[in-house]
Amino acid sequence: MDRDVKLWVNSILADASEVLGDSLVGVYLHGSLAMGCYYRPKSDLDLLIVCQDSMAPGLPEDIARVLLGASDRRPTTGDIETSVMRLAHTKELEYPSPFEVHFGSEHAEAIRHGWVDYGTTHTDSDLAAHCKVVRSRGVRLLGEEIENVFGSVPDEAYRSSIRAYREAGNRSLTRDLRGGPGGNRTHDLRIKSPLLCLLSYRPEQTLPAVGVLVALGP
Repeated sequence: MDRDVKLWVNSILADASEVLGDSLVGVYLHGSLAMGCYYRPKSDLDLLIVCQDSMAPGLPEDIARVLLGASDRRPTTGDIETSVMRLAHTKELEYPSPFEVHFGSEHAEAIRHGWVDYGTTHTDSDLAAHCKVVRSRGVRLLGEEIENVFGSVPDEAYRSSIRAYREAGNRSLTRDLRGGPGGNRTHDLRIKSPLLCLLSYRPEQTLPAVGVLVALGP
């Protein structure tokens, strides 16, 4: 990866390790950077952070603010897309999967202004697919080995995760093209349909999304 991106990722690891301390199990890279198709002007940095089964009060907000700070100083256009999960939930996956903290560009201002309720249990249907990808194509950046942290993901949970992701992307794409509420972003569409994602890759890039398309078959 580019040197400034590498330094940025290393700074996130250092900050996460300092804040979470003994509760940190590991940090795992997935997505385009892990699979060799990172496109600097567009790609996000996809991370899963795994913590022990119990987090001390205040730690979820502390790590959320670490991620916000990392987002603010990012050297690329793409942002961070990160979820913090408990070890119990990565070893024995539920669907949809519980998480402690999620950070993406759409969450930045809520975290910045203290609007997030960290005491509520949240779930995300995408996490089944993310955990599956970490097991097969992920990179351990810090902490325990992947096979010691991520258990098997049931096929039905994986398929449901991909379907939910595709349907959400199709709704977002339709809204943007029509200029509806939350739309008006046709200059920066974040197309989530796996088929359309294939079309967004440059010819010299590899196409990891092909595996996703196979999973959507009968």
